[in-house]
Amino acid sequence: MDKQYDKTSLNRVALGGILFLSFLTVTWSCSAIVLKNDQSVYLAKNFDWTYNNGYVIKNLRNINKQAYSTFLNQPMKWTSKYGSISFNQNGKEMPYGGINEKGLAVEMLWLNYTEYRMDPKLPLLNELEWIQYQLDNFASVQEVIDHLEQISISPFKGKIHYMVADADGHSVVIEHLGGKIKYELQPASQCQAITNYDLTTSKNWFANNKNSTKGNVTQALFRYTILQTEIEDADLQKTLSVPKAFEMLDHVAIKKGDFKTQWSIVYDLKKKLVYFKSTGNKEVRHLALMDLDFNQNIVAIDVNKKGKGYSNNEFLNYTSDLNTQLIKLSFTQLGLEKLDFDEISGHQFTFVSPAQNTYTNQYCTIRISITASDQQNLGRLGIAIYDQQHINYSKSFKDALHQVLINALLIPGCIMDCPKKVMSLELLRM
Repeated sequence: MDKQYDKTSLNRVALGGILFLSFLTVTWSCSAIVLKNDQSVYLAKNFDWTYNNGYVIKNLRNINKQAYSTFLNQPMKWTSKYGSISFNQNGKEMPYGGINEKGLAVEMLWLNYTEYRMDPKLPLLNELEWIQYQLDNFASVQEVIDHLEQISISPFKGKIHYMVADADGHSVVIEHLGGKIKYELQPASQCQAITNYDLTTSKNWFANNKNSTKGNVTQALFRYTILQTEIEDADLQKTLSVPKAFEMLDHVAIKKGDFKTQWSIVYDLKKKLVYFKSTGNKEVRHLALMDLDFNQNIVAIDVNKKGKGYSNNEFLNYTSDLNTQLIKLSFTQLGLEKLDFDEISGHQFTFVSPAQNTYTNQYCTIRISITASDQQNLGRLGIAIYDQQHINYSKSFKDALHQVLINALLIPGCIMDCPKKVMSLELLRM
């Protein structure tokens, strides 16, 4: 096991965890598509999660920023070049997605076998700050790609991959697999979809199962098959529209249960418009970036606020207190209740925080690497980590039980040109 923080924090974890094989079901989340024709470019996203609280936040240009320290190294510093609109549950500098005034849109989706390329020699930011950094600095997909190797991600909690698109129609899925950055740039003429497997696995699955009707929308590859089939079958030169994008999202929406589609978002990249609805308000609202002043006033809209149509006049002042309440709700759900929420919220407004904070003092990352020489299907490997106080009671850390699929095709983090299939599983933030 490779411990990345101070050595004493390992005392908080009982290293005699358990490993077991099972066939438990793993829940995956979110679906995204980029739809294009000669006149329009849309990035559309279903956000699937356990609760719907959140704010649509206006982010200002010309703000000097610094990443929140999650690793005892140099946090990334930058000045925001562009204003943006973002969708947030983790405070205003850690969005799940958004669009800037140049029409660059970024969204994230869960990818359980993500292994970030983390180079301590480079300035660091976390996986959600990475999204805001792109919106703040770049106008095109190519600019994002050109700067991928200049920063490093020290993950806060999530194991995710990204979909990025621009107003010229270029799009890309960016993934961290086996500690390397992988991406595949799509030309302006080609639409694409992604759910919760890497792009190569998803495309291979679709090639072998495109005519299959078996499955349901809780399964990531089934959702991918639905979206990719619709992309291939639809005449988007004639039918592409905002309602069409929402219709496609609706076909893969998880509509029942505790884990379901909470937000649906459509970004119109050429017109710089944002359309969204939520389980708290199923009416479609929209924002126009060209009508916003990105030089002053930090404002936001509750994603569940009642109303429909043009929503630029619904913004309210977004305060540190509102930000703290949002962070507290989200981070408690994520098992990060030991954090000082006021500290993080304050940083997101002032960008000042010590290198050692409640995050670096309370949480650590554990990596477990397993080499599978047997090429047969092995089912699912479950790994549980117990703290010393609870090991006798079989009570694991919150969010510390992970199951990953082990078989000859889908071994997380496997390097395809290596002689053995290698899985690297990262248990984030114990």
